[in-house]
Parts: sequence; structure tokens; C-alpha cells
Amino acid sequence: RCADRRSLLHSCSHTPLFLKDGRVAVNARSASRTTAFGVAIGNGHADRARMLLLEGGAEHDVVDVERETPVQRARRRGHSECVQLIRVSWVGE
Repeated sequence: RCADRRSLLHSCSHTPLFLKDGRVAVNARSASRTTAFGVAIGNGHADRARMLLLEGGAEHDVVDVERETPVQRARRRGHSECVQLIRVSWVGE
């Protein structure tokens, strides 16, 4: 599980490069059913989450093994900018 999580964090930190050349499976899930978007938003990385969501087409409503969506995790952890990002994306749909 730890190695899996590190892989998602690594992917998240290199998002611009991966999105640019198409080398990322944006909605791939870890063993804990988390996506790179979920990791980014859950850790308050709004800039990475925005890229994954708007440029990569990341799913924002994925439920992980803890029965939490990315926005629920961001809200619980106090990442208001990330929560706002999700709200804006819903309005745009």
C-alpha cells in the first residue's frame, strides 16, 4: 500500500509533464481506490488537482476504501481552495 501511494504522489508531482505527453492514466486507482486527483486534492495541492481535473479529465467523484470522495477528504482536512475547485467544476458541467 505504501509503495502504491508513493507512486500516486510521484505522478501527482509530475502532472504537467505527464499530461503534456499523454503518459498518465489520470483515473488509475491505487490499492486504496484513490486516484492521483484524490491524492492531490486531499493533500491541498489545488494547482495539481486543477490540472488533473480540467486538462486531464480526472473523475472527481471517486469513492475510496474509506468511503470518502476527494472533496470530502479535502473538506475534512480544511483545504477550502480544493473544495472550491470541485464546486466550480460542477457549475461548469
